[in-house]
Amino acid sequence: MPRIKLKERITRLMLAALILQIATRPAQAVLGPIAIPTGDVDLSILAPVSADITAAGLTKWRNGVANTPPTPVVPPKLTFAYITGSNLALPTRAVCGDNSCNDQGDLWSDNAIQLDFKKPNSIGSAILIYTNNVSVPGDPLGNASLRGGLVGGNGGPADQTNPARASVIPLIWKAMSAADLAAVSTATLHTNPIPASSPAFMYTELNQLGSGTLPNNGLCPSEGLNTVPPLVALPKRITSGFCDFSTHYFLDQNNTDPNNLWYTKYASNTAKHNGSFDYASVVGPFGVNTTEQGAGAGQFNPAYLLLGTNLTNAIQTHYGTTINVEVLIR
Repeated sequence: MPRIKLKERITRLMLAALILQIATRPAQAVLGPIAIPTGDVDLSILAPVSADITAAGLTKWRNGVANTPPTPVVPPKLTFAYITGSNLALPTRAVCGDNSCNDQGDLWSDNAIQLDFKKPNSIGSAILIYTNNVSVPGDPLGNASLRGGLVGGNGGPADQTNPARASVIPLIWKAMSAADLAAVSTATLHTNPIPASSPAFMYTELNQLGSGTLPNNGLCPSEGLNTVPPLVALPKRITSGFCDFSTHYFLDQNNTDPNNLWYTKYASNTAKHNGSFDYASVVGPFGVNTTEQGAGAGQFNPAYLLLGTNLTNAIQTHYGTTINVEVLIR
């Protein structure tokens, strides 16, 4: 064995003692955040980009061809896979069997609006979607409280004696990508349902009860993506709405309901004006609206606006309305 000099032995012992001291030293208190300001970075010198619509039109996503994007519908007509035949019950999960409806009477159509667009870089402009229901004097639907609706008795006489003019059916919409809709293009009733993982899955809608409370205290059921592990907790709503937090009721340009007024009827720069503007926006400075509040950040173009309706208060009549997509300033 080689001889180790005394000086080397002392050095090794000192290192061992130092290592031991470091290993056994008690942990130091963690320092608080250190603020490093960046100063004012002025991006207002960027050229303004206004929202713009390149093209828009009605398409059909349930076209029976696997993994194909929605195809144009000419002439435009809204269809529902469930609404065929006769003597149909109101839609429920059991009778639809394809996950395109829920137990609250909400039902997706076979259609979506394809929207090709340019994204703005200002929070003051956006592409909005809304309905434009027009009534005439004497029409019993003239003062109906619409949440954006298919108007009863489409094309029929607008008078007090026409019972078909006493019903309004609300429309709903949800922004999706071409890939998401192509993935469910072969969905059929009962035999080939929409997967739980698809954004096209129709989630439960929770509406406030007479007491102002939500069913089950707002706790959403285990369904859709809420069945895919690992689950931390089921989502919970604090206001009325869908449990996917991204399905919207339409706003109507002629809405007379004080709780759901079209945003132009509110005074500019008020909370209700801006809130309604955001709620009806499809494309804003953050991308496609994939949330309830209008601040969605969906980065896909074109956007497909899946269309549906609520049949809870439907009566036996024909319905129709006009849907507008338009670039508007807040």
